[in-house]
Amino acid sequence: MVILNPSSIASATRGFDLEIYRLQSFTIPGKLRQFVETEHEFSTLLRILKREDLLLIPFRRKPARESRFRARHSPGVFYGAQRLETAMVEIAYHQHRLLKSNESLEIVTRSLVSFSAHLKAMLLDVELLPDNAEIYSRTSYRASQELARATREHGIAGIHFLSVRAKEPSSAFAVFDSAALTATKTPPEPWLLTLSLSRIEFRSPLGLHEFDPAAWS
Repeated sequence: MVILNPSSIASATRGFDLEIYRLQSFTIPGKLRQFVETEHEFSTLLRILKREDLLLIPFRRKPARESRFRARHSPGVFYGAQRLETAMVEIAYHQHRLLKSNESLEIVTRSLVSFSAHLKAMLLDVELLPDNAEIYSRTSYRASQELARATREHGIAGIHFLSVRAKEPSSAFAVFDSAALTATKTPPEPWLLTLSLSRIEFRSPLGLHEFDPAAWS
């Protein structure tokens, strides 16, 4: 397991200054639901929402399920990626796992919203750590959650790592401090995620993205 000490932190921490993308579930507030019936109306609603509010949702939520850099009952984490497609792959993988675990379901749909944020902070870069194989484990989050805990304790704003679900190496980020993020001028976009055991698609006014879950078998 990677052990953080002042020397390893100094050598593995570096500055990031870039735009990152996130996909997250989005539920239309009850008072507005009666006025939103079409895809166009949904898109309009997203554009008038405060983008800062979207940034804060991951820090306010307390998901029941743990994740790579968030243990159960730990503070919220903002997960993002350098490419929107990488964010799609990550959320598709976890939703597909849930579908496989529920034998009563054959197809699932989810309403999502994509948006970008500007990330500017010093982050711990997993790629600069020696012996980081455990951090990228596909079956256990023990080492990565311990790394996240130590990173927080050292006052570092987050972690840079490579997505283990994407076909090609692609940068992803786990941000612990909301102050490291600011809203961009890029408008949020609605997406409909449709999953079956054999097919995954994201559809929006921007187009269609399809993924083959067989890649995760």
